[in-house]
Amino acid sequence: MKSSVLALKPVYVDTFRNGINTKVWNVWGAQHDDYVKYDRGVIRGKQVSVRNNELVVAMSKRSSPRTFSGDTTQRWWDTGWISTKPAYGFTYGAYEVEAILPAAANISGGVWSGIWSRPFSGASGGEIDPAEAFGHIGDQARESRAEGFTSSIHFTQNRALAKSNLQYKHSGKHSPKTDTPLSTHFHTYGMFKSDQEIIIYLDRKEIHRITRADRPKAWGAAYPARTPFDLRICLQAGGNWGGYPTSRTAQRSELRVRKVTMWNFETTPLAGVAYRG
Repeated sequence: MKSSVLALKPVYVDTFRNGINTKVWNVWGAQHDDYVKYDRGVIRGKQVSVRNNELVVAMSKRSSPRTFSGDTTQRWWDTGWISTKPAYGFTYGAYEVEAILPAAANISGGVWSGIWSRPFSGASGGEIDPAEAFGHIGDQARESRAEGFTSSIHFTQNRALAKSNLQYKHSGKHSPKTDTPLSTHFHTYGMFKSDQEIIIYLDRKEIHRITRADRPKAWGAAYPARTPFDLRICLQAGGNWGGYPTSRTAQRSELRVRKVTMWNFETTPLAGVAYRG
C-alpha cells in the first residue's frame, strides 16, 4: 500500500471485537434467503457471523437442495455475503482486508471466495476485484489454482463489448506465490482507487495496476466521478467461470477476516494527487 495512504488516518477500522457493526455492514440474506443466478448457493444471513473476534463468512452443504420461484436450479449450498452498501462507499479511497481464503488444494473446488467492489449505481460497468479464489480440485485448470487467487479490474459488465473492444476488456492477473498458504495464514488484500489509477496489493506489495491512460475511453464510463463503490466480502458456490462444487468439495468452508481498514480520500485528502468529483 502507498506509504502516503498509510500515513493518513483511516475513516474506519473494524476488528469485529463487538460483533458486526450494522451501521456499516449489510448482511445479505439477513431478512430472507436470496440467490444470484450464476452459482449454486442460497444466500443466508446465518452464514455470516463473528467468532473469536473474527468475521466468518461460510459456505456449507445443505441436507437437501433449495429452488426459488422462477429459478429451477437446485441449490445445495448455503453461502454468505456482507457489504458496506448502502451505509458506506467511496469514490476515491483505499482499503485493506486481513483474511484467510478457503483456497486449499483438492477440497476447495467451487468455493468462490471474493473481496471486491461494485458501484452503488448499476449504470456503471466498473468492478474492482482485489482477490477472487475460484477453488481447486486436483487437476482442475483454467482460473483455479491451489493457494492462489485472481485480481481483476473490469470496465464493463457487457461480455460482448469486453470481447470485441480492447478498451473495455478487463485486466486480470494471477497472484504471486506466498511464503505461507492463503488457506491457513492471514494475508492482507489491499486496493487503492483514485481518478487516475487503480492499484491492487498483496501484503502491502503492489501486484496489479491500471491507469486512466491505459483505457481513456472506458475509464470515464466505468469509474465516473461522484460514483461510490462498496466493499464486499463473500463466498459463492461456484460459477461457469471457475467451476462448481463437486463431491470432493469440503462440506464447510470459511473466509475469515480479522481486520478491515478503510481510507476515504474525499474526506481525508491525499497530498500530491488531484481528485475530481
